[in-house]
Amino acid sequence: MTDRERTDREPRSNGDFVQEVMTRSELLELLADRPRTARELADQLEMARSTVHRAADTLEAHGLVEKPADRFESTGLGDVVADELRTFRTNLEGARRLEPFLNTIDDSAPAVPVEHFTDATVTCSRHRQAHVGVKRITDLIEETDSLRMFSSIISPLYVDVARREILDGMEIEVIFDQQIIEIILEQHVEEAMEAFETGRFEVYVAENVPFELFLFDERVGLAAHDESGIARAFVETTDSGARSWAESLYAEYAADTDAFRLE
Repeated sequence: MTDRERTDREPRSNGDFVQEVMTRSELLELLADRPRTARELADQLEMARSTVHRAADTLEAHGLVEKPADRFESTGLGDVVADELRTFRTNLEGARRLEPFLNTIDDSAPAVPVEHFTDATVTCSRHRQAHVGVKRITDLIEETDSLRMFSSIISPLYVDVARREILDGMEIEVIFDQQIIEIILEQHVEEAMEAFETGRFEVYVAENVPFELFLFDERVGLAAHDESGIARAFVETTDSGARSWAESLYAEYAADTDAFRLE
């Protein structure tokens, strides 16, 4: 193709380019895998070959596709765009799965890498079953040997199970905000003192905690609460990318805390 021909076929605007990419995303991704004939594309996309030819011609005008012989194939630009489309689809899948969590947390909360949560399990509170998320969290506490977490709420159910597990040998490190520390001093002093005396319970105070984060032995958990403190969504995953992100986020908050100890 000459420079003159390429100039004549360049898209008129970025808007045209983006619209065509989104409309023909499946075709682009198929060609990024390997070259295909019009018949193959028509069969796989379940469309008429005439439609395939029109779509491919438009993509060719955008520099995404070419047809050197009897097959259509992706260009270098087409390969890059196809990769971005796959990433975009993965992000959308993760965001959709996390919808109950994302729609409950505050807008100022740290961004969650949704691409690592496409296979996450999400437990949501339901009518007459408001505490199913808390129940799942306590079950996981009982199954793990150690736990690191930060939280802006405290539940009597957490207190009971955590105390029992600490006395049984479990290690817990937790970051609370100041309001939770005050609740502990008012309502749970005896349980906290008993846990501290084991040497397996460490508490740190942070100025602000965005949601609940749990680092269990085998998985990561995230919980979002409504204004009454009920866990509306609990997210759990064993994804390694989610684990790396959660470890970094916990370390970020842990670096700006003060140790708390009952005297």
